[in-house]
Amino acid sequence: MRWRDKFRADLSRVLRHVAPPVSDQPVAVSALELMTIVLEDRRFLRHFGVDSRSVLREVARALTFRAHGGFSTFDMQFVRTATGFRQHTIRRKLYEIALAIALQSYCDKRTILRSYLACAYFGSGLMGAKVAARKVFGTEPDKLDLPQAALIGAMLACPRPLNGSAKWEARVRRRAAYGLSVYAANKQQLVRRYNIAFQN
Repeated sequence: MRWRDKFRADLSRVLRHVAPPVSDQPVAVSALELMTIVLEDRRFLRHFGVDSRSVLREVARALTFRAHGGFSTFDMQFVRTATGFRQHTIRRKLYEIALAIALQSYCDKRTILRSYLACAYFGSGLMGAKVAARKVFGTEPDKLDLPQAALIGAMLACPRPLNGSAKWEARVRRRAAYGLSVYAANKQQLVRRYNIAFQN
């Protein structure tokens, strides 16, 4: 299969996972969408699928032998989840970036975020925000209040183990508290930047 054909096939696989449109979707982001943005990808609504600032930061850290993490955006994480790509290679990462950029031509950013949350891994047996919200709080994702949303959002970086644990709970609560503090400190800026009408 030629590279172009493979790319089209993989892009089609990603698009099959796009969440259906919501006709009565409010202008305001939900509490979970807001806290996920704050915790995981603060420039999500401004970049084009790859966050160049994060890429440069991580490259600089790697070149100076400092501890470095990832630079995956929600778009890239959605692509990875939808395709099942798991190889830890530069070639795979570049291909993932190319698919994430191409995705911008087919979906608006809000749809990409909703689609990612619908299939993201929140822990053992917790695939998707709907399952996670029902399991942890017994409610739907769009009904979560801000502290609940912060905890569910924190589970993206700290997935829940099969039977939970005190160590995991302490870790996820620390991350949730961090997200709430970032939101509180940057509330006006976040509201203005992302046209957020959500208040809590």
